[in-house]
Amino acid sequence: MLIGTESSGLTYMRMLLEREGYSVCLLREAYRAEETIVAERPSLIIIDDQADKLCAVRLCRQLKLNATIAAIKTVLLLPYDHDALKEATKKACGTDVLTKPVLPHLLLKTVAGLLAGPAMPPVK
Repeated sequence: MLIGTESSGLTYMRMLLEREGYSVCLLREAYRAEETIVAERPSLIIIDDQADKLCAVRLCRQLKLNATIAAIKTVLLLPYDHDALKEATKKACGTDVLTKPVLPHLLLKTVAGLLAGPAMPPVK
């Protein structure tokens, strides 16, 4: 599942993922994320930091507090590369972080690796 409002970037990511055989749901209303994720139960969630002007870190933490969906693997897309921010985000959310613009091969490698790996433990 892709969550965000930046249509061209997310549409491109969706195309890349679908071309590799992944089924992708695009959610443009971040305020509906939790209820949609509970209903759809995706294997992976990718959240754009610009999603409805909602902080992606805040959304990720909110999702991780819901025991029903806490184990779903999540990737946050941050608008700029900053090592301290990436590490703080990983620690706070227990998730992977990619920096925009996301290189196609890096997106596909990250998605494949996460889907092949073990489930993520809930963040405490």
